Parts: sequence; C-alpha cells; structure tokens
Amino acid sequence: AVIPLPVAEILSSQVDVLAPCALGGAINAQTIKGIKAKIIAGAANNQLSEQSIGDQLIDLDILYAPDFVINAGGIIDIHYQRTRTSSAPVARQLINMHVEKIADTLGVIFIKSNETGLSCQLIAEQMAEAKFKPRD
Repeated sequence: AVIPLPVAEILSSQVDVLAPCALGGAINAQTIKGIKAKIIAGAANNQLSEQSIGDQLIDLDILYAPDFVINAGGIIDIHYQRTRTSSAPVARQLINMHVEKIADTLGVIFIKSNETGLSCQLIAEQMAEAKFKPRD
C-alpha cells in the first residue's frame, strides 16, 4: 500500500531502500542521523552533501550506490545517440549489454568498499578517475 508521508519524514522512514531522486545533498550531517534504510540508491545527483558522509554510511552499515554509477544508463544512451547507432536493432542490444554492466560495476564497488573499509563513493570516484586518467 502507498502511504503518503510528510516530506520531513521521508528520509527517516522505516524502509529497506531509500531512493533520493530529487535534490542533491539530501544525505547530510542532519539527515543521516535519522536514516533507517539499509540501502541508499537514488537518482538525484550528488546525494551526499560531502565526502565524509560516505564514511559515516559505512559506520552505520548502510550500503550506498553512488548516483553517478546507477545513473550511467543515461549517458550510455546519449553516447549511442551521438554515434547515431541507437536506433539499429543491433545497437539496442549493445546499449542493453552496456547498461547491464552497471550492475557488475556496482558489485566491484561494494566488494572493494567492504575489503578496504573505504566508502562506496570514494571507491567509485577512484574507479572513474582511473578510467579517464591519461595513460603515460
């Protein structure tokens, strides 16, 4: 059943997954104290107000799926549109295969975070930087 909640109660609701999908910075020093969800995975950009919030999520045993990773499907689709290959049936298969790799990337992030104790946000940023850094 859908139960309407006042906006002030959404982040502290007793839910399995919290999905901030509007404003950035929703997970901050004030709101993190009330979060009861065990997973945060939303579409809003920059959900964490600052880097240290990612560390606090680890301390609270809350799994965080970094927004720029789970939102990657949009940029993947734009890439194929720009290369004018998005409409061909074979291209649709390529796009779907590419998008499905997002789950694999999240798995790597979660495992590395668990192994190192570093936040999922930091691991994701390191992976992105390594991918786009010029190679010597």
